[in-house]
Amino acid sequence: MKTLLRALAFTLMVGGTATFANDIVPGAPQKTPILLKGGDLYTVSNGVLPQTDLLFDNGVITAIGKDIEAPPDAEVVDVSGKRVYPGLIAPNSILGLVEIGEVRATRDYTEVGEITPEVKAAV
Repeated sequence: MKTLLRALAFTLMVGGTATFANDIVPGAPQKTPILLKGGDLYTVSNGVLPQTDLLFDNGVITAIGKDIEAPPDAEVVDVSGKRVYPGLIAPNSILGLVEIGEVRATRDYTEVGEITPEVKAAV
């Protein structure tokens, strides 16, 4: 009986800690401004901006344009000939609408089957 209780206690202890574990580790705060020079910027609402500079500081975009002057303490990265895309946050999340959990048709977080003509990638 003691062995069974110890095994149960160990399982609960390990299982309980695993519930709160994840692999998401936040990055360190940005220390200096970063200037990306000369890349092709792919924007959400303005299409592609060829050979454009992008300056960001404290994780926020502060300037987009041609020939941006780098602040004195900025890290400058030459991205000429490269593409710069907006960041994605948790692209594998299963955020969706669930009306009735037991009915597959109401769980709207994944597609079913090989052919899904209603799915359209926005460009």
